[in-house]
Amino acid sequence: MKQLLDAYLLAKPSMRGYLEWGILCASGAAGLIFGALRLPLSPYLNIAGGLLILGGFVFHVRVGSGHKEAHKRSEEITRIVDRGMYARIRHPLYLSVIVIDLGIALTFGVVWTLAVAGLFSVLALLTCIREEQFLMERFPGQYSEYRARVRWRLIPGLF
Repeated sequence: MKQLLDAYLLAKPSMRGYLEWGILCASGAAGLIFGALRLPLSPYLNIAGGLLILGGFVFHVRVGSGHKEAHKRSEEITRIVDRGMYARIRHPLYLSVIVIDLGIALTFGVVWTLAVAGLFSVLALLTCIREEQFLMERFPGQYSEYRARVRWRLIPGLF
C-alpha cells in the first residue's frame, strides 16, 4: 500500500491534476444530477468557487512559468528552483492546485465534492512532504540550505 501511495504522490503532477480535476468535476456533476446535499449560500459560494478557480489557474501558470521542470516526474528534476514565489514558499504550485480543487467544489456546491476536494488537498500535502524527502536525498546540501532559507511549505506563518 505504501509503495502504491508513494507512486501516486511522486507521479507526474500534470497527470495527477487532470485525473483529480476530472474526478472532482464528475463527482460535482453526479451530485447535481442525483440531488446530493448542497452547500448553503448558493449562488455566492458558487461565484466564490469560480473566482478561486480563475485565481488558482492564473497563479499556477505564473509560478509554473518560472519553473520549467515543475510538471515533470520527481525523478526528472535536475535542480532546485529558489527564485520568484519559490523564494517565499517551497510548494506554490501545490498551493494553487489546492485552491483550484476548493474552487471546483464550491462552484458545484455539492457537499461530497467538497469532501473529495478535501481528500485531494490532503494528498497534495502528503506530496509536499514526500517530495521534500525525495529532494533531500537527491540534493542533500542544496535542499537543506533551501529549506533553511524558505521555512514555509505552502502558507507563510502557518505551514
